[in-house]
Amino acid sequence: MARLGNPLVYDLLAVADLESLDDDQCRRLAVLLITKSRLA
Repeated sequence: MARLGNPLVYDLLAVADLESLDDDQCRRLAVLLITKSRLA
């Protein structure tokens, strides 16, 4: 599985990878996406 510590990896995640994430990983992904959208 992709290294979740690297923000650049999130853009490469497939739907199957997203379905396998646990709650903590989902929260970190959500925070990252919100942060990226605010910085854009």
